[in-house]
Amino acid sequence: MVAPILLALANAAKALPGARIDRIIGAYAEVTGTRVEDLKGPSQTAEISRHRHDLMYLIRGLDVSATYAEIGAHLGGRHGSSVHEAIQKAHTSAIEFGDRAVRLARLSDLIQDKLQGAPAPQVGQGAWQITAAALILRDAALTDAEARKAALTFLQQLEASHA
Repeated sequence: MVAPILLALANAAKALPGARIDRIIGAYAEVTGTRVEDLKGPSQTAEISRHRHDLMYLIRGLDVSATYAEIGAHLGGRHGSSVHEAIQKAHTSAIEFGDRAVRLARLSDLIQDKLQGAPAPQVGQGAWQITAAALILRDAALTDAEARKAALTFLQQLEASHA
């Protein structure tokens, strides 16, 4: 039972071929109903800032070759250090608030499906726990022990749902 879960986790952790920043931005906008212009623009409202932070976090997870400077350039010319700070805020929030981690994992699944041309699944379907575990394991801000503990929580939920 553990081997298929580990294989699925390894596959989810791979960057999508051709998942470049503009495609991810477009897919995020479509999935969330947020305008691309708002994501790239100067707005600093709480809602748009949260969307932008989540998007930056997801770009970094889906396109591991994307640098902070590249992400910032595609999102209105923001400085790389601002992108780094936004990604850290999204990450910290995901750790503190489990519903945010679940939301990010579901968004990641939906964006991956869009980028691969698959029909959009209903929110709540699919193994979002694997995506959440992959995002957590990739996070350099966590120690190995912290990441392993958090990832195992998601994988145990998945295992329990398939028991």
